[in-house]
Amino acid sequence: MEERQKYYVTLNPIELGIEHVRDDSQLIQYEIEVTKQELEVVSNFIRKYSDELYDVSDILLRPFHFQDVEEDNYESLTNLEQLYQLVYKYGSEKTKRDLESIQRENNH
Repeated sequence: MEERQKYYVTLNPIELGIEHVRDDSQLIQYEIEVTKQELEVVSNFIRKYSDELYDVSDILLRPFHFQDVEEDNYESLTNLEQLYQLVYKYGSEKTKRDLESIQRENNH
């Protein structure tokens, strides 16, 4: 069975990413434990979400297409939700507790 390694996922829109070492910044990072294959899945999803988030050309090319913007926002929210589900799935016990706490706060 393949060994799991610890990584730290940052889900802040300004600094989205996954690192092997915890960052010293004030950004919230979630600890996950993944195999190489699972790391690839999470990394690809982060890249995909990050590319969507920063596709400024869409806004510049269609500044008043509000329906398109709403559809893009819905897709981004859906992808962010899936990204949080991946982080929860591979998260350490602390990560799972933190995400469950956030979920409870958001449902009140």
